[in-house]
Amino acid sequence: MLRTGSIVQLWYLKKRTVWVLFNAVFISLYQHVLLWMLASPVFVVVGVARAQVRQYRTTAEVTTTKGHLSGLDFVAAISMLLFIILETVADNQQSRFQAEKRMLQSVGEKHIQETKLKSVRDGFCQYGLFSIVRKPNYAAEQMIWVSFYMFSVASLSSLPNQSIVTAVFNWTGLGFILLISLFQVSGWMTELISSRKYPSYKIYQTNIPLYIPTFFHFRS
Repeated sequence: MLRTGSIVQLWYLKKRTVWVLFNAVFISLYQHVLLWMLASPVFVVVGVARAQVRQYRTTAEVTTTKGHLSGLDFVAAISMLLFIILETVADNQQSRFQAEKRMLQSVGEKHIQETKLKSVRDGFCQYGLFSIVRKPNYAAEQMIWVSFYMFSVASLSSLPNQSIVTAVFNWTGLGFILLISLFQVSGWMTELISSRKYPSYKIYQTNIPLYIPTFFHFRS
């Protein structure tokens, strides 16, 4: 029979082995691959630009033809900027909420706005963007990289004899697909932790969607 010390040692070794594997596979490998894939639309944009320059040089049009931005480029840029702003707002709202939670512990409820008091009592943010979706910062982060991917679509669609289907379904889309898949797992884990930690969180889950807003109601 194993002694208590041996059991503890085996548990520690098992836990350490899991961490080593997690560090080697996810932190050291997967995250670097993911970051490379997220940035991969740049390679497509640069590759298309170089191909166009070579074509202009061979047809003697380099002095008369100028590069241009398509309508999709502007859509991607505006969309990306919008979601960066939304993520910034959501992060700031979460930061202020955490400060209000600390204020509740130190000075009580008298300095907290009435509209925010329920959230502070429940323990999790439910106002602002968090009244539309439960994780607005997560949702905005995903859409930032979907918007970034659209630049590769815009570049490929500018090539002659290039179908829109081929442009849309290009290989760089794997980056945001991997990111969205990762957020499904991390979102599920944080939701599980929150539902166990806060008694009223399950009601919040019932009323407010996770990432995609329904726009049927807005709670201030």
